[in-house]
Order: sequence, then C-alpha cells, then structure tokens
Amino acid sequence: MELYINGKRVRVDPSDSVGKGGEADVYRLDQDTVVKVFKQPDNPDVCGNPADQEAARRRLDEHQSKLRAFPSLSQNVISPMHLATDRSGQRVLGYTMKFLQDAEVLMRWSERSFRGNDLDNNAVL
Repeated sequence: MELYINGKRVRVDPSDSVGKGGEADVYRLDQDTVVKVFKQPDNPDVCGNPADQEAARRRLDEHQSKLRAFPSLSQNVISPMHLATDRSGQRVLGYTMKFLQDAEVLMRWSERSFRGNDLDNNAVL
C-alpha cells in the first residue's frame, strides 16, 4: 500500500504489520514510529460484509475533518503525529504515532490475573 506522510511517499507491507484491529492495521515505519492505516471499504477484512464496508466508509469520511483538527499534545501522550494521506494529500488514510514496545494496555489493569491480588478494584481506579 502506498501512503504519503508529509508529502513523502511511503510503502507499507503486510510483513511490517505490528497490529491488526477491526478498524485499522498498524505498520512499523522505523524503530520508533508506526502508521495506523484505516481499512478501506475494499479491504479483504471487510469485503463481503456490507455493514463493515459501510462502517469503514463512514469512519474514513469522519476522519477527514476529525484528524485534521486533532490538537498537538505533550510528548508524554501517545497521539497522532503526522497524517498519512493519498498522493494528492487531500484524503486522510491514517496517521503516524510513536511505537511503544513492551507496554501494557491500560485495560489490562482491570484483570485480576494481570495485577495480582495485592491491588483491589478501588486501588486500580
């Protein structure tokens, strides 16, 4: 897949994938950066499912303004850094963000098996 980040052409390859979800795939660009690419309605993961294809279409349309308006945040917050667009730079396809390795998803703290018995729910909250 071909994307443009700050006007520079970038090719992502499935072998560079570091994550896959219902709305997007995440590809490693370098040691510290990944790009989250939203699934297009013709993505094999949603093809054949009209509801998922329509959801992909709506999500992409929504992100055209939503991601362009996203504020710059502190370096301590993982957030979009640069938009990934089509060749014209007009259509947002995703965004880059810092790549965290060996990190735990915050939601894991809700799992007693993860946090152990030393912390109760009130301490976690």
